[in-house]
Amino acid sequence: MSESKSTADEHQDTLQNILTEDEILKLTGLKKSQLADCRTRKRLPFLKINQNCRLYLERDVVIWLKSQRHVLNSDA
Repeated sequence: MSESKSTADEHQDTLQNILTEDEILKLTGLKKSQLADCRTRKRLPFLKINQNCRLYLERDVVIWLKSQRHVLNSDA
């Protein structure tokens, strides 16, 4: 398999790469209201299934988490 093909395969979304709102809350330690704020400010992309069900793609969550990273002491 070529390198470009394996790289493309890594970015394919599957049901195994989808997280529920409860999983996001447990993973990040956020409160439900904080997660709602991230959605309304369009910081964290999500899939709206119905009025009460939202799902999140794992890759979007990883990108969002990386964007929240702060390095306070880069010398350490």
